[in-house]
Amino acid sequence: MKPIWTLVMAALMAIAILACGLLRPTTPPAGDVSTIVAATLEAATVAAPTQAGSEPAPAGTQATFPGGRFVIPAGLASGASSETVPAVAADESMPWWGIAPEHVIVKLQGYALQDKFHEPQIVIYPAEEYAAMNESVADNLRQLRDQLSNPGSLSGPGVPPTVPFFNAGALIGAKAAAIQFQDGAGIRALTEYAQFYAPINNSDLFYHFQGLSSDGRAYIVAILPVTAPLLAAESGPSAVPPAGGVPFPGSEATDESLFVNYYRSVTDMLNAASPDTFQPTLTSLDALIESIEVSH
Repeated sequence: MKPIWTLVMAALMAIAILACGLLRPTTPPAGDVSTIVAATLEAATVAAPTQAGSEPAPAGTQATFPGGRFVIPAGLASGASSETVPAVAADESMPWWGIAPEHVIVKLQGYALQDKFHEPQIVIYPAEEYAAMNESVADNLRQLRDQLSNPGSLSGPGVPPTVPFFNAGALIGAKAAAIQFQDGAGIRALTEYAQFYAPINNSDLFYHFQGLSSDGRAYIVAILPVTAPLLAAESGPSAVPPAGGVPFPGSEATDESLFVNYYRSVTDMLNAASPDTFQPTLTSLDALIESIEVSH
């Protein structure tokens, strides 16, 4: 059992590094939060032209939420519901990922994929307030600024920045691209999160977007399940991918380089796949993001 435990510990350490630190302090960041937001907006302004979203948005269903709206492309989902979530302040019993101001969660109904690990959702936060409460969010805005201003940096498990309410780290970051929505910009990628080395699979894979509105008020995080050709259907370490897929090294492996090579190979495979071979297609997911408007 010792080799397995050693592997798990190494994995946790590696993912903590990939996620830029899973255990973040919850004190407000040093410096002026508004400066971070302004710098991110400046980077967003120069993000165009983008790699994604070159196609016009397809016809779909209009959806609204408090303070905004978007269009659900035909076939992606049947509708959406929203709820306003009360603020959760920092205290000694609250982990950093649970701290947040009042925000809105939009859940997609009748989504094209069912029974996946993640629920399809778009979360809208007040950017400055969230960054002032939670240092991990201030870090995310800095990273978002850097990534938008340097499109050549759009690769790896740190793109886009870490999901602020996940207590786990990103294993991969594939198909990364900058996207402009109706009144802002951000970064999307395909990713999977875990607290240990795990196979990339069609139960846990999701389309991840983070962006900021042009007025600096709204910080947007989208999590939308997606499946890809040549990935195993489930997350078990013994799951076998289809012919042509990349086999997982297995939970008994103790050579860390095997996992490094595995995640690199899966990322390369996903990057090489056509956007329309994913389910839902990346074209439709990008179109949804492009249609978001948060300041009408």
